[in-house]
Amino acid sequence: MLSKLLGMFKSGSNKSGGDTPSDTYMSQAEFADAFVAYVRKHASEIKAERVDDSVKLSWADGGTMRLFLNNAYTNYRRDVAALSVIFDDEIAAARQASTSMSAGQGLDLELLMPVVKTTDWLATVIEQRKALDTDPNKHSSGGAGKGSDKDLVVQPLLGELIVAYAEDLPKSLQYVKRGDLGSLDEAGLRARALANLEGRASALTIVGGEGRYRIELDGFFDVSLILIASTWVQHLSLAGDPVFAVPCRDQLMVCGSDDHQAVAELAEMAPRIAAENAYAISGQLLVLRGGTLQAL
Repeated sequence: MLSKLLGMFKSGSNKSGGDTPSDTYMSQAEFADAFVAYVRKHASEIKAERVDDSVKLSWADGGTMRLFLNNAYTNYRRDVAALSVIFDDEIAAARQASTSMSAGQGLDLELLMPVVKTTDWLATVIEQRKALDTDPNKHSSGGAGKGSDKDLVVQPLLGELIVAYAEDLPKSLQYVKRGDLGSLDEAGLRARALANLEGRASALTIVGGEGRYRIELDGFFDVSLILIASTWVQHLSLAGDPVFAVPCRDQLMVCGSDDHQAVAELAEMAPRIAAENAYAISGQLLVLRGGTLQAL
């Protein structure tokens, strides 16, 4: 029975938008067409055209961007009444990314943050980039080894989980590419990102009690807090080693390994939340033993 746990752990996304019948939703192609029309009406400085289920954006200075709307479409299906807000957010993020690319400035180390992602996410990013480039030889694995300056800097965490790095811009995250590093090596990148996360961790909120907790930060870097769990987990009353669920970016849940009922309930809940969320990470539970994260 989940009643005790549900009082402390969120059982799903907090972005639900009601019971709209599925046959009234736009298809993804129709959604992309609607976004193109919205851009033309509300952001006339940007040229927009649909390409399959995505949208190509172009600026007068020659800059272009391919916008994949999967997450936006998922959010639309959760709340159809928020369509204009969803579109406005996508436009704002595109403008911010375009400005950052045009400026050509180095990394702002004050804004650098670690982001927990998955190997599936990385594979999708690589495929999206290939779709924008007619020369597939320009692309490598995107991993932490040798590769193109355009490859994202990522490091393995555990199993399917990886750590990427991003500048936390006002309207978007700008992921760090190998060409952005300059004289900074990956160890220095990680150290600075974790230091910035520790600085923000002073604002984390602990919800719950009796050995079952939800850890909240800002809705973007909540799950990243597992990377510095040793700095805050001692403030929790846990039976055994800390067991974490990381189903999506804004839900980090923890209980003790000796609380077998809580672990079982969390194991049932986490994959369900991941399956329902636009920013899913993993249904796998993790445990912190001897200062090292392991799969449970």
